[in-house]
Amino acid sequence: MRLLASYSCVALVLPLLLHAAVGSEFTVEIPAGTTDCFFQFIGKETAFEVDYQVLDGGELDIGFAAYSPSGQSLVADMKRSDAQHKFKAVMDGDHRFCFDNSFSHFTKKLVYFEIVTETPDSEKQNWIPETILIDSLETYDVKIETFRERFTRIKSYMDQCVDDQNAFRIHESLDRKTQESNFERVNFWSVFQLVIMVTTAVVQVSDLDSLYRGYPAPR
Repeated sequence: MRLLASYSCVALVLPLLLHAAVGSEFTVEIPAGTTDCFFQFIGKETAFEVDYQVLDGGELDIGFAAYSPSGQSLVADMKRSDAQHKFKAVMDGDHRFCFDNSFSHFTKKLVYFEIVTETPDSEKQNWIPETILIDSLETYDVKIETFRERFTRIKSYMDQCVDDQNAFRIHESLDRKTQESNFERVNFWSVFQLVIMVTTAVVQVSDLDSLYRGYPAPR
């Protein structure tokens, strides 16, 4: 996502899902000398987490800041390659998340970030359809709370697996970009040294030829 303005805002509209945790991940390009901001609506008393990591560009560093709907600063990072921050919303509204690459005059940055929101405890128990619980109660005569605990535990394990897979994917992408960059550097310097060697050989042969050019040929 490349933005033309030096300071631009993009609204992120996320679906309202009946889950204990809802996350959205993005990979954005922050041009050199700009600050790009993104907005996410978060309800009051909702816990949320923001993770980001610079995947490519320069020294893999960027500035990050988060603001509440009232404009109050929640956190401010300077020239970091990655970070993880947890918050709890004190009011309803659009929270602002900004990535600052204004200190870089020539290099754009590729940034991956994820916003994960958790529903209040009173809503976590409602993500299981009541029809399933009623059918299970009638069929197996098991308490509803037992099924809720089991489903909630399974859901937490699935969320953890998704987070681990996202982390592995980020590291794999970063390692791949590092390998590609090293490959390009090795090729460049190999060609450069080859050109120097060929040029040196041509110059030496030319010098030797000029030394013997004035002598008469033997009979």
